[in-house]
Amino acid sequence: MLRLEPGRLAVEVNSRKRATAVRRLIKQRLGGAVRLEETRQEPFEDALKKALADPEWPEKARAADERQAILLAEHPELQRALEEHVSGYYRRWVDMALPALGGKTPRAAVETKAGRERVRELLAELERMDARRPAHVPGVDVGWLRRELGLEE
Repeated sequence: MLRLEPGRLAVEVNSRKRATAVRRLIKQRLGGAVRLEETRQEPFEDALKKALADPEWPEKARAADERQAILLAEHPELQRALEEHVSGYYRRWVDMALPALGGKTPRAAVETKAGRERVRELLAELERMDARRPAHVPGVDVGWLRRELGLEE
């Protein structure tokens, strides 16, 4: 999750590997214009419990989403960078070893009947998630993923 505020960018990720990757991406794109102020680690379960216990959480989430949409609209260069990042991630995804596939890549998994079915399930879930994404968040080209993996229906 990205939170943009005047003079500040906060990024939340769910792994150390992603934290390292996002730091590298920000450094590449923004160079000396930014500096890392803080890194925090919080167990996901704790953050989820805290959010669910807050009766104002749904409204806070909607408000944060609206602020993000406005800032991305005001800064098209950030929107383009986000679109490039999402597109690049899913182009690499086909060759990433995934725990959901027993450590296989989607490209390798589709070589077996069971693997093809599991990859189809993952792509269907990506499609469901993409259908719920806010309009300002770049979408996933699931059609391209299916074609790339030979799973056109």
